[in-house]
Amino acid sequence: MTLLIIICIPFQDLPQMKATHVADISVKSTKNNYACPISGVALLSVERLVAADWYNGTIKLIDIPNKKIISEFKPEEAPWDVTVCGGEVAATLPLASKIVFLNCDNGLVRVRDVRVDGSCRGIDCADGKLFVVYDEEKKLEIMTVTGTVLQKVERNGWFGQLF
Repeated sequence: MTLLIIICIPFQDLPQMKATHVADISVKSTKNNYACPISGVALLSVERLVAADWYNGTIKLIDIPNKKIISEFKPEEAPWDVTVCGGEVAATLPLASKIVFLNCDNGLVRVRDVRVDGSCRGIDCADGKLFVVYDEEKKLEIMTVTGTVLQKVERNGWFGQLF
């Protein structure tokens, strides 16, 4: 399985942002038993990205210029999505109802876990806050990196689904 790497090059005006193909990188390692459909990816720098491999239950640190996996981390449950938050990577573990934080300076090393209330799937980080989307619970939570929920958006009564 290959991961197509495309980098967006910003211009002064956001509408003129241009995507440029950088590389095709194989994301299947010798440790993998299954195909590697990547469920989440985040760019750490122009040289590194991190990817969530749901089928093989791993988080992969990828060196873009050398087109290779430089580290793999296998949490207790399969990761669904990843984001970069500060100097760390945060990954959702929906089946464990938690977010795992990893340092990626020397490979992928677990820093801490944050328990969440449900099957967390999508994750993003902006202004030091996490935006976490839940699958079965059909909600969005905005929280601190320590897990304190600041705001919750969810379905209200009988008026249809949130997403």
